[in-house]
Amino acid sequence: MRSLDLKSRLLRCADLWAQETGDPVSRAAKIVANHGGFFDRLAGEGASCTTKMLEKFARFLVDPANWPGPVPQEVCDFAHAVGVSAPTATASSGKREAISPADHAQVTA
Repeated sequence: MRSLDLKSRLLRCADLWAQETGDPVSRAAKIVANHGGFFDRLAGEGASCTTKMLEKFARFLVDPANWPGPVPQEVCDFAHAVGVSAPTATASSGKREAISPADHAQVTA
């Protein structure tokens, strides 16, 4: 299996986010980069982005608050490759039922 570069992995993770949320990738681009056309530009031949932008998208994509369900492993792997850690499970307003029983025990202990 061929290893994807970080640009390709970001595009793939953004597509996963769009599929799961039902929002277009331009929504994530507007939230993170303040530019709805970011992914259209990035998909172009020879286009690139900065490490800082990769990190910003990784932080957004790995945040469970931005997903209707669990964060896909592929997104966690991308964030890790960029150097961004997934947030630890915490009880946040409205999400207490969504954390695992083991995490709940840690939060309430």
